[in-house]
Amino acid sequence: MKILSVVLISILTIISSCGFKIVDQDFLKDYGIIEANISGEPKIAYLIRKKIKKENTTNKNAIKIDIITEKQKKISEKNIQNEVTKYEIAIKANVKVFKMATNNMIEFNLVKSGDYDVNERNTTTLNNEKNLVRLLTSELSAEIINELIRSSNEL
Repeated sequence: MKILSVVLISILTIISSCGFKIVDQDFLKDYGIIEANISGEPKIAYLIRKKIKKENTTNKNAIKIDIITEKQKKISEKNIQNEVTKYEIAIKANVKVFKMATNNMIEFNLVKSGDYDVNERNTTTLNNEKNLVRLLTSELSAEIINELIRSSNEL
């Protein structure tokens, strides 16, 4: 019984003093994105802009976001006949966030990549590429928002 009590007290002490802090998920409620400048491939810029919507401009914690995207496509696999069977697409984003009130700036880079198969029909191959770009852009947008949430204390 004494051993069980000591173990329970030890576990409770360790758990309660672990330093765990809940991350504030309401970042975009506290910060208003007044300007989102996104350059690079137009399709990717459109999808990111749609995901990271401009919030109210009257918020005292107004931020400005500059995103430069770059899409790279390279051959991933070839078969014995030296025909391309897979392509790899990498989407890179250089993100700069400015807090207007304090003129603080945070800069970070993100990369998302994936492969898609080449099909006998060109339309299927183009659809595979389009779907992969849409998926990678969605993941990249979510990661940008997560990084903004993580670095909100620095702003």
